[in-house]
Amino acid sequence: MAHPPAASRRSTRKCQSPVRLGFDDDGAEEKNKRQKTTHGSGNKNSALLEALPEEIIQRIICEDLADVSNHFSLQSTNKLFYKLSRSAEGRKSLKLLDGENSTFPLKPSELLPYANNNNMDAIYLLAMIAVYVEDDLEVGFSLLERGARDGHNLAKHELGILLKRVSKTAGNVEEYLKAGQEFINEAAAAGLAISALEKNQQNRQLREKAGKEVVATLPLMDLVAQKPPAPRPKWQWTSCSNPSCMRGSYIITPRCRRWLALKDHSEDWKSCRSLVQSCGMQSAYFCPESPYSLNSIPLCAGCRETPYCSRSCQRLDWPQHRRECSF
Repeated sequence: MAHPPAASRRSTRKCQSPVRLGFDDDGAEEKNKRQKTTHGSGNKNSALLEALPEEIIQRIICEDLADVSNHFSLQSTNKLFYKLSRSAEGRKSLKLLDGENSTFPLKPSELLPYANNNNMDAIYLLAMIAVYVEDDLEVGFSLLERGARDGHNLAKHELGILLKRVSKTAGNVEEYLKAGQEFINEAAAAGLAISALEKNQQNRQLREKAGKEVVATLPLMDLVAQKPPAPRPKWQWTSCSNPSCMRGSYIITPRCRRWLALKDHSEDWKSCRSLVQSCGMQSAYFCPESPYSLNSIPLCAGCRETPYCSRSCQRLDWPQHRRECSF
């Protein structure tokens, strides 16, 4: 068998070698690039990051990318992003109610650093934990009033719902009912759909938007499910029948109020309660003489069997409930 001339063989090797070596070099270069982007590698930031002023990068991180999914991704990108995401401004602007907060730790001690940096979503979530998980209305009212004062619409709505559910035995019940309706009106005027439903406004688009608003607190329902049982069956926790709502109530009796005032709290809440309360403000509505004076949840006017905490929750659940309601 005839062999090609030596010159031809050398030409073939010359054509093959650069291609193979070039591929290996590119792969090594790409590997080095990946290593440089990992957090804590000690490498410098990219040329683009070096060229941009830190104020611009901070605005992008703390405003344009301020949701929970980006928050954790940024912390593992590089040292600058890690520092900015954990800065006071980064914690203040983080959106905890963007519908994707199921990965965010909802323990009070984990939310506290964000509340300390004036994150209104964190203050609202702590208020919901205080009222419906820890049965601590004193802290709950303090936080909700702070959120309402600073323009957080969900805090306004929740404060309005609580004030409208105040016990009819309270001395200033008319004042509370009026204030509660005013908070709901303010939230509705600002575009909160769940408050518009509470005001007798209802249509399909409004229900869909309101449904998305209440889904943000769904992870808190796991905490409600872990509440310890009341010492007597007649004091049992009654939940709102809207599956997206975490609100509930105990049957209110003097003995039940006394138990609630003395009941134990979770270890995490006890360890940081005073710090959480310092994030709120002096309450204008909490009454120390009757700290657990919320009415029990009323029943559907049609079937008289299904409890709802508010008109808005009843309207959200009506498309499902109407098939079984005798009204």
